[in-house]
Amino acid sequence: TIANPDYLELVPTEDRDYNSGTVKVGNPYLDYSKIINADLRAELYPSIGEAASLGLFYKQISDPIEWVYTSESVSGGNQTVRKPFNLGDATLLGVELEFRKSFEFASSKLGDWTRFFSLQGNLTLVSSDVNLNVGIWDPQNPAETGLTSEDRPLMGQSEYVVNTTLAFDHLLWGTNARLLFNTF
Repeated sequence: TIANPDYLELVPTEDRDYNSGTVKVGNPYLDYSKIINADLRAELYPSIGEAASLGLFYKQISDPIEWVYTSESVSGGNQTVRKPFNLGDATLLGVELEFRKSFEFASSKLGDWTRFFSLQGNLTLVSSDVNLNVGIWDPQNPAETGLTSEDRPLMGQSEYVVNTTLAFDHLLWGTNARLLFNTF
């Protein structure tokens, strides 16, 4: 698999973040990241509309795109900017738990209305690591090189993701409603 740089990462224009006061500049010399994936998943379907699963995954990424601080001439002066570069290698190792459970089991005690409700959710735990064994070299500023932390988590990768959904589905009414929760 490959991951292409997005537009903001490629275009060499200034984008000022007024909340943090930093300037972001794209890098037209970015290459795509190369990814090797491996997944293992077990699924169980105890009844119609219900499911449980456990998955394990591994990703090895060559040339991940990482945003770093570098010195660059911007708006007529030299200043520190955030700029993306292809740096080192990264690995991700994770586990995902997922379920979908109908409330139909409660209809004998609480009433027939419970069969229209279900609870769904998933939890993903991820361990990531970037090995930045290369210096940063900017073709536009060949004299500027640097190195961030040599061994750290992948930039922007959360250690966990939680999603839950309380669903209401009434086919005769043609009504579907969802209450969602997400955190990472």
